[in-house]
Amino acid sequence: MNIESNLYPDSAPQRGNSLWAQARRRLVRNKLAVFGLAFLAALVLLACFAPWLTPYSYEQQNLALGATPPSLEHWLGTDIHGRDLFTRLLYGSRVSLSVGIAATSVSLLIGGSWGAIAGYLGGRVDQY
Repeated sequence: MNIESNLYPDSAPQRGNSLWAQARRRLVRNKLAVFGLAFLAALVLLACFAPWLTPYSYEQQNLALGATPPSLEHWLGTDIHGRDLFTRLLYGSRVSLSVGIAATSVSLLIGGSWGAIAGYLGGRVDQY
């Protein structure tokens, strides 16, 4: 008779949750985080599909319009040069997202390299 089989006779082997499953469960429970993620995803999608979502060019001017209030034709109105503000907002978000991704990539490259060097060498490199 095997001693280990008698220690826990009623329990079946349990499968542990992965770190990704735990993180997903915590994210879904946090309603504010889900809202923020959905908002960020919508912003990224709007920025990516900006050329197809707006009928105007971001640099197109119509000086005859001037500064007009929001309407069905111009959702956020126009500026003093007659440029559609919704179009300029979408194209501006593309630039902002590009700058954010570039800055994050550079910091990831520098931090990852520095961490790899510190992990390999240790000692004095860890102190900086």
